[in-house]
Amino acid sequence: MEKFEYPLQYDEQMISWKHKRDVPKLDKSFAHRAAGAWRRFTRWFMYAILLRFIAWPIVWWGLGAKVKGRKNFKKRKKELKDGCVTICNHVHMWDAVLVLHGIRPNRVYFPTWQKNFVGPFKTHIQVVGGMPIPTSVEGKRKMYLEMHDELAKGGWLHFFPEEGMWWYYDAVRPFKRGAFLFAVDHNKPILPTVVNYRPAKGFRKIFRRGGPYLTLHIGDPIYPDNSIESRHYRIADLLERSREAMHQLGGFTRRIEQTATHRDEADEELLQVTVSKHTRRDLKVGNYINGDDSVANTSARIINSEENYTDSDNNKDIHEVDIS
Repeated sequence: MEKFEYPLQYDEQMISWKHKRDVPKLDKSFAHRAAGAWRRFTRWFMYAILLRFIAWPIVWWGLGAKVKGRKNFKKRKKELKDGCVTICNHVHMWDAVLVLHGIRPNRVYFPTWQKNFVGPFKTHIQVVGGMPIPTSVEGKRKMYLEMHDELAKGGWLHFFPEEGMWWYYDAVRPFKRGAFLFAVDHNKPILPTVVNYRPAKGFRKIFRRGGPYLTLHIGDPIYPDNSIESRHYRIADLLERSREAMHQLGGFTRRIEQTATHRDEADEELLQVTVSKHTRRDLKVGNYINGDDSVANTSARIINSEENYTDSDNNKDIHEVDIS
């Protein structure tokens, strides 16, 4: 596999776009979801035609992409009909195409790096459900409420909980907790998906330059444990179980602790094939529940005020949320 110089912090980004256009004004008037007949039609057209018959064939040919677990996924259609939160490791600029193809015909909305909207694929990203992260408090609050509304209506959300994209990284990096917060607050399952790699071979190897082929694996839904009274611990427990499921599903040999923040080459060598020492009883919740309140996204943070979340434990109103 080609070697890459990875960032020091696990949530940093390895992709950049040349500035081709200005970022849209992302205030409280910006519509993140498809509104109006034309936008709904273009969203349907993108999923039904362009994604299936253009984007997927390109990814299939160029990256040797394939999906495993579709048969089991389709059996759970009724189980997931009321909404779901999907997650995936972020290891390629086109891994979202694998996820969207793998969970078809379901359509998702997903928070995404604002800089994606200055690049050449701005329109495509937005039409398939990309929600650019605003910088203003009002804009973030509106996006946050739209995401809650989407799940409440039985829709689907997708997150890359590792946050930044790291080319072909062969381990599950630490997660931000946003995906699990939404799942717990709406009692929706997490559907883990994982991209791992296989050697390029066959006639396509002649045209393949750099990097192995990509395989998306779709796992089983993971539900919040409502027997855990504390909302904080329910989020932490769901995050831990989802991360472990992704590690097993991807078949990775290296393990990085959830509490890690910075890459250390020596430490990574020592973390091979070790079982996580955390259990529900001794889980160090404070390191990533109280210490980092960011909503996971492809590479940009939404910092959420812990005191102002909608919380069934304290019955706060959703309109009090403060995202700064």
